[in-house]
Amino acid sequence: MNTYYIYISTDANRQFLQAGMTTDIQQIALLNRVVFLEMYTNQADAEKKLNELSFGRIVRERLVRKQNPNWLNLHLPIPNNKKAAVYA
Repeated sequence: MNTYYIYISTDANRQFLQAGMTTDIQQIALLNRVVFLEMYTNQADAEKKLNELSFGRIVRERLVRKQNPNWLNLHLPIPNNKKAAVYA
């Protein structure tokens, strides 16, 4: 079973708001500034939500302001599987 993520990303000035859907959480972590994130287990529900977000900027902005009023960056840290070598 896949997990579907709906996200809204923006730039530092909040001029650009883009909604998207992915099943790869690492792809979201690579985005510059994620200000909204929802998880769905059903693809149809996720696509319905993404369709709602395509009606205009004001819809996306209201949703962000409701769930993330300070427009905090919600991006997930990229897991670092590298081992650090410490030399004395």
